[in-house]
Amino acid sequence: MNILSKYKDFIFENIENDVDKFIKYCEDNIDLNHKLGPEYYYYSITSAIIDAVYSLGITYAQTKKVVERYNEYYNLKMYRDYGSDFSPESGQDSTTDLIERIKEIGIDEIAVDVFKNRCRTSTHKSSILKSEAVLMFAEVLKKYGVEYLQDINKTIGNKDLENEIRSIPGQTTRISLEYFYMLTGYDYFVKIDRHMLRFFSDAVGYHSNKYGMETGKYVVETIKKAIKVLRIKYKHMTPRLLDHQLWLFQKTQKGYDKNKNVKI
Repeated sequence: MNILSKYKDFIFENIENDVDKFIKYCEDNIDLNHKLGPEYYYYSITSAIIDAVYSLGITYAQTKKVVERYNEYYNLKMYRDYGSDFSPESGQDSTTDLIERIKEIGIDEIAVDVFKNRCRTSTHKSSILKSEAVLMFAEVLKKYGVEYLQDINKTIGNKDLENEIRSIPGQTTRISLEYFYMLTGYDYFVKIDRHMLRFFSDAVGYHSNKYGMETGKYVVETIKKAIKVLRIKYKHMTPRLLDHQLWLFQKTQKGYDKNKNVKI
């Protein structure tokens, strides 16, 4: 057994201690009584697709503007009432609607004239415009019969669908896919992105570069256990809500990632 394997065995043996550290850090730094943001109550599935794809690598303020511009351009309702069930299918913008709009106006043109954002999926030479990634994401969903928010259960656990999404340039990490699940109402995911890893490492003090914490597996297991404890005091707590609160905290921090220890 190599040193890293021995270390992983050690940290899992001591996970309860890290759960306690994580819970204390949460209670000391974030508002655990806060509610989800309005983006978790989009009126249509298309807003969730655009948000999930564009949110990687840019600020959320920029992402929000892209979603707003799409809805404004096509005169669509952006949010449903806070805390309400899905809006009627008859009133939603469907994946087919999004696909047809992009194909009608063109990938480059919708990026410029509607989204007003020409961000690419990465800086790699094989990257594509995020507007094209949005089209590809929607086409995969349509292929598997996902047209409306009510269809989201068809995606959870569908490995073929998930593999096709992850084959889209910029989507290999699952971060935007899991964020898409969260935006469309699924409570049981957290995004293991740079914000989550930085918050976690500051809470428990591990150096990810040295110990391989960037895999996120230990992070997920610790958070799951922490949420079970937190729900005793905070009855409304879910992985999705905790993820949202950690993100709100991290984006306001100057000089966060105190341990300088997260490899992304």
